[in-house]
Amino acid sequence: NHQDYLIFGEPLIPEMGKHFFRRTRIVYAHRRANGSWTSDPFLRRNELGVGQYDASWARIEAEWYFAASLDTHKRELDPGGGFAVAVAPGSWLQFPQVHHLRPKQRLVLALSPVARSGLSIEVRRGDHRGALLGRVAIAAPERGQAAQMEPALELEIGNEPGTIDLCFVFTGVEKDLALFDYWRAVSPDPQN
Repeated sequence: NHQDYLIFGEPLIPEMGKHFFRRTRIVYAHRRANGSWTSDPFLRRNELGVGQYDASWARIEAEWYFAASLDTHKRELDPGGGFAVAVAPGSWLQFPQVHHLRPKQRLVLALSPVARSGLSIEVRRGDHRGALLGRVAIAAPERGQAAQMEPALELEIGNEPGTIDLCFVFTGVEKDLALFDYWRAVSPDPQN
């Protein structure tokens, strides 16, 4: 699935003072430019684990994808800092088991467009060939304009609030389209 993992054990509270138990946890791992490995502390503390996401989280990092096309690459944004995913035409990132989405959910994506001709992002149900849920076109930034953007994407999930598998598909004409940093769900009602 084009992803690396860190597997570790955690001790649990002994039961009746006689036995010690542990549980095994799996989280995404990322290789830094200096060759060292890191994982995200948020996911190390989270109970959902790999391949599950909660739309109520403040953000879902692009590098937390469960599966991706082979033309995607994780990039360290700053030495010792976070990561983003470099995408090309046809690239896709899959996020299965996204919990707590609502009908007509609005998604906000944070990315830095690289392509001078712009790009489009599709959100599909299941995988990169699944039903189209929403699409947004992003124009290339003007010269001197800040590259970091948060385009809003209206996502129609019909009468199926709850858990859904999502896949982001990137289209455009240039080899390098964007660095995808994160996405988040916001209230579908602008009054909330």
